[in-house]
Amino acid sequence: MLFAFCFGFIHGFGFANVLREMHLPRAALGWSLFSFSVGVDIGQACIVLAVAPALALLYRRNAIAAERVVAAAAFGVVFVGSFWFTQRLF
Repeated sequence: MLFAFCFGFIHGFGFANVLREMHLPRAALGWSLFSFSVGVDIGQACIVLAVAPALALLYRRNAIAAERVVAAAAFGVVFVGSFWFTQRLF
């Protein structure tokens, strides 16, 4: 739980910095960060609601294939995240 809190806290600062670069009015920064966070959460929920049933069905039919799909998706997320991190770093 502490790890998730720390990760989310640091992640939130990253979003706040991006919003600050957009030169929003200072009074709107908190509202903008909140709205962006809610939008991200809704997007994540939509992805989970679309993918979880399909993955559960695949797992019931072929567990090995489901595990491969999960591993490939995890690799893809790590790859894209690393790319974006490197892009923002330099």
